[in-house]
Amino acid sequence: RFGARAVLLVGGLCLTCAMVASALATSWVMLALAQAIAGLAGGVMLPAIYTVATTTGSQEEGSRMLGRVLAGWSVSLIAGVPLSALIAERFGWQASFLSLSALVATSLVGFWAMPRLDNDTRPQKARNPFAVLALPGIVPLLLVQFLFMTAFYGTYAFFGDHLRTSLGLSAGMAGLVVLFYGIGFGIAATADGIVDRVGPVKALPYAMTFVAIAYGIMPFMATSLIGALVAASLWGFANHFVLNVIVLRLSRIGGTQRGAVLGLNSAITYFGALVGALGELYANLGFSGLAWGGATCVCLALGVIIAQGRDAQA
Repeated sequence: RFGARAVLLVGGLCLTCAMVASALATSWVMLALAQAIAGLAGGVMLPAIYTVATTTGSQEEGSRMLGRVLAGWSVSLIAGVPLSALIAERFGWQASFLSLSALVATSLVGFWAMPRLDNDTRPQKARNPFAVLALPGIVPLLLVQFLFMTAFYGTYAFFGDHLRTSLGLSAGMAGLVVLFYGIGFGIAATADGIVDRVGPVKALPYAMTFVAIAYGIMPFMATSLIGALVAASLWGFANHFVLNVIVLRLSRIGGTQRGAVLGLNSAITYFGALVGALGELYANLGFSGLAWGGATCVCLALGVIIAQGRDAQA
């Protein structure tokens, strides 16, 4: 309805204010409300960012352009999380939120300088966002994203706890897993041209198979710190390609309604985070059961991808 640029500007302003409000909170209720506003702002900004990334440049450069944006995820994992923790430790948790508000405020300058987008991303007539579910291929891809993200967040949430309890590592040492995951994720961004050459449709089954293997071997490699770090880097490397291809395909299928499509993608992503982080598998079956549960989710997603490909050929 309003276009990606306007959403990024308003969303960024709201996110900045939410971070300042978080820093000024004097009770957990105020902090929770401020973070809820931050979540609402981020929830509309993320689809807008993906929209701009997938419509900037030629059709053949889609994966590389999106990969540059997704590389920000790896940067935040490698630098953002530990830096924020360091700021909180040295100057208090309020300082972390104020630092984040400054970063978001700085990004507003970039959003303001964005050029007007082409006809494909100009404001469209408002529609029911769920109407895009009727577009061919959207529902299977959203199901794939849900299974993929449930596996990721479920395993990611408890990997560090497993290393601390099984290997006796400190929280800081276990946090190296986040660092190596981000390194693997970031390295994969340099190879996004492969997806552009092969095509996202053909690349997705191979990338998903790689992820399933990463989950399958994780319990065996996580018996030592070195093995866990290698597993985390391979996991991040594979996850980058899957996330890149899913978002790219959803954007292309969505066409002029890609904002609504990518908005549903974000909703599905964080619903998967909610389901995955419940921790029932980890509590009852341990890390091995959790990792193999993740592999099962990814294999189910792979089955959906294969079935969708067969339907398309038929």
